[in-house]
Amino acid sequence: DGYARWYQVGDAAGKTMTVQVPENSGFWVYDGNGQVTASSVLWGDTTVTLPEDGTIVFAGDPGARFHLRFCGAFFQFSGPNETRPEAGCRGGTWM
Repeated sequence: DGYARWYQVGDAAGKTMTVQVPENSGFWVYDGNGQVTASSVLWGDTTVTLPEDGTIVFAGDPGARFHLRFCGAFFQFSGPNETRPEAGCRGGTWM
């Protein structure tokens, strides 16, 4: 019936992720040791700071769409060997 998708936190570590969870769906965040640090199903979490070496799983009915927003420090590339930090948020839809 439904399905789950797993993602590595990667460069998003330390950023704050806010999730709009669709009906009959949920997400879990695991730290690098495999311990659950956030869950919309277990604890009603909708916002979490993503851990280093962590993993995120989104699960739901077929066609479920999770709306995500990431806030924290991003880096804008202005040219070769030139970056500058940029605070703010980015959003989108996953799954």
